[in-house]
Amino acid sequence: QCDWSSDVCSSDLSTTLVVEVPDLAEAPGLRLRGPGIQTSAPLRVDGISSAFWKKRADLAPLFPLGLDIVFTSGRRIAVVPRTTIVEV
Repeated sequence: QCDWSSDVCSSDLSTTLVVEVPDLAEAPGLRLRGPGIQTSAPLRVDGISSAFWKKRADLAPLFPLGLDIVFTSGRRIAVVPRTTIVEV
């Protein structure tokens, strides 16, 4: 939980990762849900382990802190904001 009486919960203390992966596609792999996604959306991100997604999910209770991720693969790009729920 955030201590709102301090700046510990300032969203400017969050992190944005830019990660180049071997392949990226709107295909089965992960299921994304959250703001801006009508129901759910598929995303396949090659080269990222399920353990990574588990660790990212562990950050959810710390909102507004969190991890925004920009994945790239050649000319493809996918952004997964900290508010997105990722199901492996």
